[in-house]
Parts: sequence; structure tokens; C-alpha cells
Amino acid sequence: MPLRWDVGMGAVVMMIVTGAFLTAGATVLFPRQEAVGGSWELLTKQASIWRQIHQALVPVYYVMVLMALWGTLASVPEAIARVAHDFLSAIWPRFERFPIRRLQGLIVSWFFATSVVWTWSGVTFDLLTQTGAFLTVSLGLLVVFSCVLYLNMTLPHRYRPRWWVTAGGVVSAVVLLLCTLGGAVGLARKIFAALGE
Repeated sequence: MPLRWDVGMGAVVMMIVTGAFLTAGATVLFPRQEAVGGSWELLTKQASIWRQIHQALVPVYYVMVLMALWGTLASVPEAIARVAHDFLSAIWPRFERFPIRRLQGLIVSWFFATSVVWTWSGVTFDLLTQTGAFLTVSLGLLVVFSCVLYLNMTLPHRYRPRWWVTAGGVVSAVVLLLCTLGGAVGLARKIFAALGE
């Protein structure tokens, strides 16, 4: 119960803060008719919200953004390692003996190597973030969802959810598959267009 309250209240606070920030951004940026071209430009223009309160809040805003990004990035290898280890151990019981810290080290090394290659390849930041988002969100969610459906089918009958829940899961998996295929086609076109330039 404490964990449920913690997560629930955290979600409420996040919704309130996000709504307040969006409202403040619309109040400040809309009268100027400023259009936002990219993610970094959005961060720069949103700093004007804090500038209207006090100039000293602008550096604080940038530090908070960097800390939030760092916290997100730092948690990704941990989350991926633990989820992958749990799923692979459930599917392949012998994998449970594989040290989770070693798996995390492999994931972090892969992140580092691919990040260095992408950074020095001259690919635009937008294409880099779109590729990362596709791999971690679209493809990643499809893989995790497929594993969940597979594990559900391996459970004893009395531990499985009702048939309509399973049917909804299958429909959701099909929707995720279609979204992943559409995202893959769109991303491939952008990558080929970037390579052709």
C-alpha cells in the first residue's frame, strides 16, 4: 500500500507540475506568436518563463533540465538490465545464473560504443533521438509485450487472466506491431535520405 500511494501521489504531482508548466509556457510564448522548431529550441524559449520571474532562475532552470535528463539516462541501463534479466530467466531458467551486473555492463558498453559511432558519424541530433526513441520505445515495447504474452501462455490455467484480457493483449500487440512497422519505414526513409546527402 505505501508503494501504491507513493507512485499514485508522484503521478498526481507530475500531472500538476506538467500542466502548470504547459500553461505558463502558453501564457508567455503564445502572445509573441513564437513557433518552436526543435527540442533544444523549445528548452531555450521555455527559459523565458523563468526570466519573467527573475533572471537568476534561468541558470537554475538549465541545471534542473540537465539533472532530469541525466537521471533519466542513468536509469535506462538499470531498467533494461533488470527487465531483460527477469524475462530471459523466466523464458530460459539457466539464464538466472548470469550475473545481472555483468549484463548491465554489456548494455552500458553497447550504449557507449554506439553513442561514439553515432556522435562521430555526423548524423543530426534529431535523427539520433528518433532512432533511439524507435529502438527503446516502439521496438522495445513490442518485444516486452510479446514476452509478456508468451509468459502468460506458459502459466497454469488458473493463474492466467480472463479470456477478454488476453484478447485485449493480443489486439494491443497487433497495434504495437503495426506502429513499429510504420515507425521503422519512416525512420529508414530518413536514414537513407541522410546518407544520400
